[in-house]
This record gives sequence, C-alpha cells and structure tokens, in this order.
Amino acid sequence: MLKCDGAGDEAVCEVESYATAKRAPVERKKVKRKALLVSLRQCHIEAPVIPAGRPPKLGLTSCAGKIDGTYLGPSGYPSIVFHSGKASVEGDEEVECWTGGGKIYLHTAGTSADQDFVMGINGNGTLDTPLGEMKKK
Repeated sequence: MLKCDGAGDEAVCEVESYATAKRAPVERKKVKRKALLVSLRQCHIEAPVIPAGRPPKLGLTSCAGKIDGTYLGPSGYPSIVFHSGKASVEGDEEVECWTGGGKIYLHTAGTSADQDFVMGINGNGTLDTPLGEMKKK
C-alpha cells in the first residue's frame, strides 16, 4: 500500500503489487480500504522451501565437526544425537544441522526455514531449547 486518501473503510488507497512471474509488470491500482483489507486477509504468502545441503539462513554453516554426541533433557528425555552434520531427535528421521550466531538449527530438507527447530548454545556447552536445557551425555 502506497497511500490512502480519506478515512475509514471508504478511503481510497493506492496499491502496488508485485507479480511472481518473471517479466511481469508491477501493477498499480486504486481500491477502497475495505476491499483492500479483505484482499489482504485472503492473501497467503508461502515461505520458500530450502533444498538439501543448503543452509536455511544466510551465514549458517554445517554442524559437521562442531557439534557431535548425544544431548539429553533434564529427565533424560528428549535425546538429540548429532553426527556428521546431521541430527536425530529421539531416533526419528535424520535432519540437517546448521549453526551460526550461537544457535543450532535443525532443518528438514525441502521445508521452509520457519519450521526449523532452533536451540541456543550456552557458554557451558549445554543447549537452550524450547524443551528445556539439554546436556551432553
């Protein structure tokens, strides 16, 4: 939305939209604010999927050679096994492991980065996860 003239639902807004196809022109049009809000609510933007072997975010590097071994939660559950740049949680399917900025990103190839399981690396070597602190076995 570039600008709106007037107040309330009847205001006229100038909108610029970007086409997803190559060489498609940018479209500018004027619509009433109420119609624009309905249109925006129906809009669904999908996050791009990340192919195997590519980091889910710029600046991340593989965990290979940096993080290895088994980490356990306070009660022994869950367990995460790190090896050769991969990780498995509770023996499930292996996922890619990436690191950077003091964090670990467990990423399933072919999914978007917003689905990654992200953990912090504490100064004492433990992992700060949404499931609680995990220690190396």
